Amino acid sequence: MEVFQPNSRISVHLEDGADSAELLESDLSLSRRGMLMRCHWHFTIGTQLSILIDASRDSESTCRLRLEGIVVDSRPCQDEERVYCTTLLFLDAPDDLEIWERSDAGALLAF
Repeated sequence: MEVFQPNSRISVHLEDGADSAELLESDLSLSRRGMLMRCHWHFTIGTQLSILIDASRDSESTCRLRLEGIVVDSRPCQDEERVYCTTLLFLDAPDDLEIWERSDAGALLAF
């Protein structure tokens, strides 16, 4: 598995491709228990989500992380219109997250 590198393009995909969004590194924070993301999606608290995160530096190297969790907070961000800050609590800590922690992806593990 390729590791995440700074300045990567980060794509977040909902429910096996139902929708997707391109995020900046600053829009996504991961921990062993959950994640915080800033994007155009707004969710009802209690919604269960399946998310696939792709981080790539170029067309040849991509790091993928599949996550499942429950939305515990989703509110408008104070600094931008139509952007929501959503907190997702993982159902189970993903095994791949340990690889991210030991790699340059650790920069995303902020909270």
